[in-house]
Parts: sequence; structure tokens; C-alpha cells
Amino acid sequence: MFGNTDLSKTDGLEETIHQYFSTIGTNTIRYSKGKIPVAFLRGGGLSDWEIESAKLYQPGLSAKEIDDILYRVHDLRVGQAVQINPLFISYSHRDSAFVDVMEKHLDEKGIRFWRDIHEATSGRLEKVVDQAMRQNPTVLLVLSENSVQSDWVEHEARSARELEKELKRDVLCPVALDGAWKDCPWPVRLREQIMEYNILDFSNWKDDAEFGRKFGKLVEGLDLFYKE
Repeated sequence: MFGNTDLSKTDGLEETIHQYFSTIGTNTIRYSKGKIPVAFLRGGGLSDWEIESAKLYQPGLSAKEIDDILYRVHDLRVGQAVQINPLFISYSHRDSAFVDVMEKHLDEKGIRFWRDIHEATSGRLEKVVDQAMRQNPTVLLVLSENSVQSDWVEHEARSARELEKELKRDVLCPVALDGAWKDCPWPVRLREQIMEYNILDFSNWKDDAEFGRKFGKLVEGLDLFYKE
């Protein structure tokens, strides 16, 4: 939690790894005079329009500069996806290249997300992951030959299914990089449950045009999640 803190002269904020969404108070942005790196604000869960709004605290702005910022804030609020909670991405680190591309597109669309980072100790990690999933109850599950070999991804898929029962709505939003998940070591029942979803095929994700088409369909699907 970053409240009532001047971060304007803090070194290394750009490299900060948020293992969970941070709380960045309005007073912190004001005391910092808007001089907080965009990467830090985005990692803390702020949307694009909130990040743009932070610029209003910069000293010495002219009336025109203030108007320009306000117009951009308006455009960003109107244009970005309707989103209640950030997206939780469940994936194998061996598929980081795919998730890097996904991250870039989500950022451009103004969709906040929590990218699971498996660098904590095992005990702490399980607690962090479960808490994050509850705070971000739409789980983008990246299915691949790599992820179906991951105990953590299986744990996250199981947890998402349990959360669906509790919330009485869909939580999982699976995408596939290959067909390995259809015949994987996960329990048969879990595989059968995953087959009930409309799974987008991202097997040709390295083709920019194809990725763009599939991403468009993904955003349409996410829009339905947030309008329910």
C-alpha cells in the first residue's frame, strides 16, 4: 500500500515487480506531483485513464495543457473496455513469449491484468495466487503442452472452477496454444469441464494478423464477462 507518500525521487520504480495489485492512494500521486513512472502505476493496477489523470498533479501546467489532459482522460474512459476487476493470467513460464505479446495488447486496450509471477517461496506463492484469483475473478487460462505439465497451472484451473461454484458465474476464459490439453495428466473431470468453454485457438499467435483477429474475439468475450 502506497498512501501519503512522495515517490517522485524514488529510484528503481520502473523495475518494481508487483506480485499482487498495490494500492496507490490519490495523496501519493499528489505528493509525488504526478512524477511516478507509468510502468509502476500500470503494474499497481491503474487503468490508462487513471494514469493519464495523474499528470494533472504536475506543477506549472498551462490551461491548455490541463484541457488536453482532460480530453485524453475522457477519450480513454470512453474507449477502453468496461472492466470491473483486473484479469488474472494463468500460464507456464515456458510460454512467457506468448504472454509478453498478450500483455502488450492488453495494455494497448486498457485492460488491467495480474500476471502471475512464480518467484516467491512455494508456501507464500499459493496464498498469493489464491488471493489474487479472488480479487481478479476472470482467469485467462493459457493451455499448452507446457502449462498442462505445471502443477501450479493445474492448481489455478481447479481454484477457478471452485470460484465459479461460489460466484455462480463463469470465471475461466481458456485459450489454447496447441491441443496437448486434450490428452494431458490432469484429472479427466477437469479436462471435461474445460471442454465446456469456447476455447480460442492461438496456435498461430506468432502471426501478427492472426493474433490480432483472435485477440479481438477474446476482448469481445471478456466484455461479456464484465457486463454480466
